[in-house]
Amino acid sequence: MADTYLNYTGKLIKLIDQNDGTYALATADIGGSGGSGSSGGSVNTELKAKTTITWNGTDTTNSVEISPADGDVLIWINNTADQELTVTLEHEVEANAFAPYADGTGTAISFKVAASTGEGVYGPFQKFPKYLGGRVVLTAETAPTAAGTTTVQVQEV
Repeated sequence: MADTYLNYTGKLIKLIDQNDGTYALATADIGGSGGSGSSGGSVNTELKAKTTITWNGTDTTNSVEISPADGDVLIWINNTADQELTVTLEHEVEANAFAPYADGTGTAISFKVAASTGEGVYGPFQKFPKYLGGRVVLTAETAPTAAGTTTVQVQEV
C-alpha cells in the first residue's frame, strides 16, 4: 500500500495506518521536493511521541507536557474513554507556571474531543508552545471510567 501524506501548506506529514481504523502522525522529510526556493526541503519534528493516558476513574483532568516548538503544531488525539474531553493548550512561562494559549483577542483556545470514538488531527496551532514548553490539558466534566484511555501525539510542521 502506498504511503499517505497530509499536505499542510507545502509541508508533508506522513499518516501511518494503524490497521485498526486509526492513523498516527510521522516525521516526513520532503527534501528535494522542488518547493519554491527550497534548497533542502523541510523536516517535521515529533515533539511528543504517542502518549497514552489511562484514566483512573477519579481524575477529571490530565495533561501531556511538550517541548518548545519553532513552527506550527498539529495535535493528534484518540479518545476511547467514556467521557467527552475539553482540550486546552498552555505555555510554560516559568518553572511550573502556565499561561493559556490564546487567540488575538486573548480568548483561550479550546476544543472538544468526543467520548469513546473521538479521534482527529487538530490545528495548526501557530507559535505553540513557546518559552519553556507547554502542555495539552484534557478535562472531562465527570471522571472517565477507570481504564479508559486517551492517546496524544504532537507534531511540529
